Amino acid sequence: MNMELIHLLNWIFSIAAEKNQSTKPTNIVCADCKGSGAKQCSQCKGTGVNSVDHFNGQFKAGGLCWLCSCRNWHILGSKKSTEVIQGYRKW
Repeated sequence: MNMELIHLLNWIFSIAAEKNQSTKPTNIVCADCKGSGAKQCSQCKGTGVNSVDHFNGQFKAGGLCWLCSCRNWHILGSKKSTEVIQGYRKW
């Protein structure tokens, strides 16, 4: 290759690199699940254990969480988790 062609290619690549840095991100991550599809259990706050009795003592304090069953998380099934914003799926 001659030097003029090398300089031209370097210039083209530098312009392309500058343009790539100023583009918008293509992914929008769900604020609740951070892209995993699951979020921390709202009842046990991720501990997996009931902090108080629930449903007239049916689920005791200190027992497995009645909502997540000690998984510490649950799958987002709400409309919010599958919402499409600006053409991109949130999760």
